[in-house]
Amino acid sequence: MLAILLLIALLVIRTGPDSLLGKALRRPLVDWPAQKLAGLTRGRIMSLVLIALLISAGIALIGKETMQIMSMAMPETLAWLATFDLSVLVDALVAATLLATQAQLGRAGHRVRSLLARRPRPRARTPRRSRANRKAANDGEADRPATLVLLAA
Repeated sequence: MLAILLLIALLVIRTGPDSLLGKALRRPLVDWPAQKLAGLTRGRIMSLVLIALLISAGIALIGKETMQIMSMAMPETLAWLATFDLSVLVDALVAATLLATQAQLGRAGHRVRSLLARRPRPRARTPRRSRANRKAANDGEADRPATLVLLAA
């Protein structure tokens, strides 16, 4: 029954948006929900999802008593969420995570620089001196030809 009424209201809004009835139905059924949805922030969505998860977990674990407890605590919980937007907490967590990551990256960069500083650097190449042709210390017969050495022996 409700679905049929909403479909009729949608038909009236689409076919006669400038009519008195079309304007009267458009405000509460289209404009007001769109305005409320546009005001949602990331923190509010996360907090509402968290509350829905807590309620469903409580129902799965405890049962009927969870609905009684949540019905008593829900007004205060929603008032608390309305006064203190949880997007501030989400932003603080993101900022803390970014700062911790930056600190870790800074330490890793320092470690790499220290490892590079310890590595021995190659020395500049110096031209080698050519070895002089030295004679062997026991070779006193190098001045004489080989035939003379054979004849003398």
